[in-house]
Amino acid sequence: MEKKCPECRKKGYDVIFVGLYQAITDDKGKHVNDENIVKWTSEHTPVPLFGFWDFAVGPDKTIGGYVLSGKEQGTTAGKIALNILSGKKPGSIFPEIAERGKYLFSKSQLKKWGLTIPGHIDSQAEYTK
Repeated sequence: MEKKCPECRKKGYDVIFVGLYQAITDDKGKHVNDENIVKWTSEHTPVPLFGFWDFAVGPDKTIGGYVLSGKEQGTTAGKIALNILSGKKPGSIFPEIAERGKYLFSKSQLKKWGLTIPGHIDSQAEYTK
């Protein structure tokens, strides 16, 4: 692990969290495939990689964590859109946040990094490969 970035620990980096990376572009301004980005990052990181979204958790992606679901976000956005389409003024709609997250972890990434989930979180968690 230290061979990839011998300075990382010295600089105080213990983990990396990835959020949204779908806006990354190449040198020609073309969007880079998000699956390729998370897989490359997972392969090359010198420290454990955690994520904020359920679609970024998996064997060749992130370890996971307390993640949000795109489905929940979309459902909330859809409800707001329906209010607008039914005639409600957008300025009168209170902001809404899809607050349902869940613990989701990749078993293979946990094994790769030699990590275990504490019992109080493990009992609430879902796991993928």
